[in-house]
Amino acid sequence: MGSSDTDGRPQLLALVEAARWQRLQGHFANVLGVGLRTVNPSRELLVEPSWPTPLQDATALHLLQVGEEVERLVSGAEPPRDPLTITTPLGLSYTAVPIRVIPEQMLAYWIIGPAMVGARPTAAELAERAASLNLDAHRLWPLLLTLKPYTFAGFQSVIHLIGEVSDSLVQLAYQAKWLPTVLPTTSRVNQAILAYYVERIFHSLLGAATLATQAEGGSVMAYDQARDGFRISVAQGLPEEIIKSTLVKRGQGIAGLVAQGQRMVIIDEEHADPQVRPRMHRHDLVSSLVAPVVPEASTTPVAVLSLRTANRARPFTRTDLDVVQHLLALTGMALGNVGPIFTRAPSASGS
Repeated sequence: MGSSDTDGRPQLLALVEAARWQRLQGHFANVLGVGLRTVNPSRELLVEPSWPTPLQDATALHLLQVGEEVERLVSGAEPPRDPLTITTPLGLSYTAVPIRVIPEQMLAYWIIGPAMVGARPTAAELAERAASLNLDAHRLWPLLLTLKPYTFAGFQSVIHLIGEVSDSLVQLAYQAKWLPTVLPTTSRVNQAILAYYVERIFHSLLGAATLATQAEGGSVMAYDQARDGFRISVAQGLPEEIIKSTLVKRGQGIAGLVAQGQRMVIIDEEHADPQVRPRMHRHDLVSSLVAPVVPEASTTPVAVLSLRTANRARPFTRTDLDVVQHLLALTGMALGNVGPIFTRAPSASGS
C-alpha cells in the first residue's frame, strides 16, 4: 500500500497500521455498545466492521436494514466535512464522523450506528413503523431491545470525543511519519509532541463531558512527575490564578483522594463519605463529579476529571456517571495508543 491516494491525500492505513486501527475500532464499539465502521471517502471499508454481539449475525443486520444509510451519509460527490447524523424511518440513528489529517482533508469516516437515540419506541409505535416499511415487527422488537439507548446529549458527546480522539491519533501519526524528514528527532522534541497531543485529548474529554452532563464548568488535572502532584492542565470557568497555582498530591483534596482510590464519585448534599465531606470547601456548588483518568493497559491514573454545577435543578445523576464512564474509557484507549502510534510510526519512505 502506498502512502497516499492518487490525488495526493495520505491514506489512513499508511499512517496507522490496519491491525492497530482494527483493535481501536473494536474497543470503541465495545465501550459504546454500537456498531462502528471505518470507510474511505469512496465508502469502501478499510477494516472489518465492529458490531456489538446482537448485531454480529447477518440476519440481524438485514432486518435492521444496516448498510443502506452509508450512501446517504458519505456522498461521493460531496463528502461531509462535519459530523452528519441521519435517522432512518425505523427510528435508528447513524452518524458519519470525519477523520482528518488537517482540517480540510478527510482521510476516512467513522460510521457510528445503528444507535437508539432518545426514547425507545413502544411496541405499538414499532409495529406501526414496521408495517409502513413492510417489515416484521415481531422479529425487530427483540433486536431493538438489545441496542444501547443514548440521550441526545450523551450521543452528541460521544460523537464529539470520537472525532477529536481519532483526529489527534491520526495527526500524531502523520507528524511522527514526516517530522523526522525536516527536524532532527530528539527525546525533548518527542516529549513536547506527545505532551501537546495528550493535552489535546484532555481538552476533548472535558468538552465532551461538560456537553454530556450539562456541567457548568470543570477541569482535567494532569499528573506532573517533576512536582509529584496533579496540576490543572485544561479548565472551563476557572480563574487563571487558580489554574496556575493549584497542585494536589495523591490523597490530598478531593482530586487527590479520587486519584489514590481510583474511583469515580458524585459529591453533593446527599454525599455522606466521611473522607470526602471535609474536603468540600466550595459551598456554592450543588454537585460535583470527580473521576480518575487511566490509560488503557494501565492501573495508574494520569489525570483527574472534575465537573461541577451550581444548578439545583440539575445535579449529577447515575446516568451522568454512566455516560462519563464511556467517555473515560474512550480517553483511556486514546492515551494508551498515543505513545505506541508515535514510536511505531512507519518510515517516511515505507507503507
